[in-house]
Amino acid sequence: MKKKKILFAVLILFFVGLNLYAQTNLTDGFDRIDISLNGNWMEQESGDVMTLDNGIFDIILNDLASIRGAYTTDNGEISLTITHYFGGFFNIVVEAILLENRWYSIDDFTQSLGSLLKTFGVSEAEINMLINEFMEINHLPVMNYSINEDILIFSYYYDDEEMEDVFFRM
Repeated sequence: MKKKKILFAVLILFFVGLNLYAQTNLTDGFDRIDISLNGNWMEQESGDVMTLDNGIFDIILNDLASIRGAYTTDNGEISLTITHYFGGFFNIVVEAILLENRWYSIDDFTQSLGSLLKTFGVSEAEINMLINEFMEINHLPVMNYSINEDILIFSYYYDDEEMEDVFFRM
């Protein structure tokens, strides 16, 4: 019985340590996470808010939850991967109540959107085209970033034009 308790305690310490190491250093075993990015950041022009937390991000656009995902950093570059969309934000964008106010995984979102469009008589080919366009528009580029205390700057190219977004720590 005593050996089982010791083994159990060792396993717990191992997994807790592994989890802490992963949260502060790794996401998928290869990419580092810059923990200096952790926090809430407000975009200078729009006032939109982005929360970065050990490889996970949330974006609030126009005061509404909108996008959630994961990020990795490497030598001053950040790569964001969208994993979820919030239905309520999509409803605001299209100016109609079409989806429930909940988080949708990419698959759930495209399936729900496809089913919804079918009810409006949109063909399967048009649905696939619209969903592909939506996913392409929402593909986030790998961005360079720099951080100086409470200022975070993302620089990237969009349609061959150099862009820069400035965020302030909240």
